[in-house]
Amino acid sequence: MNKSLAAIIFLVMPGVNAMAQGEGSHRSESGVVITPELQSGYQYDDNLYNRSADEQGSSVFVFAPSGNFLLEDGVNRYALDVGISSGHYLGQSDDDYLDGDIVFSGHFEPDSLQRLNLQVGANWRSEARGTGITEARHDLIDSPLRYFEQQAGLSYEYGALSSKAQLAFELGYLDKSYNNYQDITKYYDYSALLTGAKVFFTTHHRSQLFVELNRNTIRYEHLDNSGKSRDSDDYNLLTGFRWQATAVTAGRVILGYQLKDFTDQQRDNFNGLSWDVSLDWQPLTYTKVSIETQRKAKEPNVEGDYILASLYGLSWSHHWNDVLTTSVSGSYGEEDYQGVSRTDETRTLALSLDYRMSRWADVSLFGQMSDKDSSRRDIQFDKHLVGLNFVFSL
Repeated sequence: MNKSLAAIIFLVMPGVNAMAQGEGSHRSESGVVITPELQSGYQYDDNLYNRSADEQGSSVFVFAPSGNFLLEDGVNRYALDVGISSGHYLGQSDDDYLDGDIVFSGHFEPDSLQRLNLQVGANWRSEARGTGITEARHDLIDSPLRYFEQQAGLSYEYGALSSKAQLAFELGYLDKSYNNYQDITKYYDYSALLTGAKVFFTTHHRSQLFVELNRNTIRYEHLDNSGKSRDSDDYNLLTGFRWQATAVTAGRVILGYQLKDFTDQQRDNFNGLSWDVSLDWQPLTYTKVSIETQRKAKEPNVEGDYILASLYGLSWSHHWNDVLTTSVSGSYGEEDYQGVSRTDETRTLALSLDYRMSRWADVSLFGQMSDKDSSRRDIQFDKHLVGLNFVFSL
């Protein structure tokens, strides 16, 4: 999946993202809960390089083992997540990839008033030809781009969970560097430092109102041939409301004011409204409808000063019985580039049929259609993806 630079800034959320012991887990004598998983599957992509003409299709076999290691010591929790993902393209072995991830998480509560969350991790990732830096110019390279990310995050919360308000401070760091095709990629190596503070107000059981102020400092290592620096400071003032699942609904509504300030006065700054809204509606225990919409200024892959990106999505999942589930989702995204004359519109439709063969094995049949229009003809493309995926656990 093609991710913008701003979207992968490391954020620390309350708690540890770790699995509790259950189906598919094993508890060792030392008390560590081990949860292994293996995903393997086949998919066919009819437009491998996202081209507007002369499309080229390919089949790919995916193999992705992973594991979660969890140790609980009272209210304190420690988790380690590791995984690799490999893809082999039939007839296109130059596009094969091998990715890896390792993340450590810790949650500590010295007393009833204080909570500390820590996460550190590293990712070894591939950027497929025709995406990201090589959008509409996959022929510049002969294999996927490779990059390495180092991430760290820390959050500190003060205030009893039973009190009317809690205060939180957040600190996050991300460093991204490409490993190959340095003549092209070196201009996109960067680091980002996120600092922020947030106040939570408990308004009702399992719901919170909050106000947040954060700053994301983005710095690139090299100046590209345009002579204009891409360095910027991204400020966000947010207010929002979150509520956890009730009998019918769960969701969040976050509204904010964003200021993206470039250090180079030749680039256009952004200031304006941003939002992040998500709503889950579950009128019955076996069916759920989800709605989401987002808007913010984000980093471009290659050209322009920034992208004013808007997204609207709708999904529906339904459990027909204990073993069969269907899902359908659709989205519309608009990206308005500033600093260059370009506007993109992307429509996607995804379908999946999930079948639980046994307690330890699941199989999914899925398909996805993408249609991208753009004011630049070489950016436009249609893509269809179908596949079969298996998930195995203990």
